[in-house]
Amino acid sequence: SHGLLAFDTKSRYLVWNPAMERISGMTGGQCLGRVAGELFPFMVETGLDQFHQQTLDGESCFIEDHPYKIPQSGKQGAMEIHYRPIRSAKGQVVGGVGVIQDVTERKARHDEAERSRRELRYLTTRLREMLDDEREIMSRHLRDDLGTTLEGLKDDLTALGQEVEDEQAGKVKAMGRKLDAALSTVRRLSTPRGRGR
Repeated sequence: SHGLLAFDTKSRYLVWNPAMERISGMTGGQCLGRVAGELFPFMVETGLDQFHQQTLDGESCFIEDHPYKIPQSGKQGAMEIHYRPIRSAKGQVVGGVGVIQDVTERKARHDEAERSRRELRYLTTRLREMLDDEREIMSRHLRDDLGTTLEGLKDDLTALGQEVEDEQAGKVKAMGRKLDAALSTVRRLSTPRGRGR
């Protein structure tokens, strides 16, 4: 259920229903006739008192997920507040009414979900960076180890092609062309790509 309160032009509480007692841990007897900012210092500390004044200036206010802490009862959490001015028959503002909902559990769930999203984004970024690093290491090894081996084989084939008979030289040249294609493939595969691709 929603808490209901009302206050006069001096921000003194006139109404404090049972739901407000449950939310605040303060009875009506402790709150009625008391000035809001004096009874609850957190209102001044967190700027909530200014919304009282805006309401008395004739404006309706909505405050979402506002923190509260009540030393007298030890209650604390977050609340959602709707303030509306109370007007006389002549249209003059004579006070304000507030509808309060405790949203402590909802905010805690929201904050936990937000923390989980931040952690997931961080882990996703780190995993992408790790994969990029691993890809660069593999590319470097591919270029350095396999590329060097193929270059050596090409040199050996070139030397061999100078020693064999003409009919064998064609085969050696064909093998050389295949080695060139393999080297080209190694170079292409080992070229570092941009991160995140």
